[in-house]
Amino acid sequence: MDLKQWDYDVYGIPDEVFFRSEGIPMTKREIRILSLSNLMLRRGMSVMDIGCGSGSMTVEISNIVGPDGSVMGIDIREDAVDLAAKNCAALCRYRNYTVEMADIYDFRGDRKFDAVFVGGGTAEIGRLFDKITEITHDGSRVVVNAIQLHTAYQSLDEMIRRGYSDVDVVQAMISKGMRTSGIQSLYYRVHPHEDVRRRSWSRGSRVHNRESCKRSETERYYIRTWILR
Repeated sequence: MDLKQWDYDVYGIPDEVFFRSEGIPMTKREIRILSLSNLMLRRGMSVMDIGCGSGSMTVEISNIVGPDGSVMGIDIREDAVDLAAKNCAALCRYRNYTVEMADIYDFRGDRKFDAVFVGGGTAEIGRLFDKITEITHDGSRVVVNAIQLHTAYQSLDEMIRRGYSDVDVVQAMISKGMRTSGIQSLYYRVHPHEDVRRRSWSRGSRVHNRESCKRSETERYYIRTWILR
């Protein structure tokens, strides 16, 4: 898709519109749509994007909250911050964003956010929620994307223990760029030019062979994500 900017009044910017860099994660389009829906953003809100990576969520949030709102994306990697800033400069409609290299555990300030999105993984879930408590107020919404099951369980436990209301969990499994039969419960990712004809895998009693998958120039991947709010 050859788009210089995203000028549609819906979220879910196609992945290929963003600048990309090897090794810097990006929240994929379909997961972004679910995450943004659960954040329940409005114009004028203040939002933090923790572990912003390539900045795809930062861009979408910026466009939703509008000129009277704001979004701050933070990441511990300098190359990720540079890439996120580049995507924001290209795709944000408003100058309502900041992107900073920072560790959430060291974040300082009196600012309170109306919503927090956590896209980057961490092994210190308890400390993460301590910091989220500091930077939010009663009524703030928190959405956590978790690739690993133990991260999802720990985040869920923290939300319940801290008295979060309306806690919900969505398990999203997205397949894209390949032909499949039935629902395959797995997390698997194959690069476009990798020879997959001899690969096979099993899950339960069902065995799938890659011979049946059509080749395409698009990236092939499976995503399994738990979205908690």
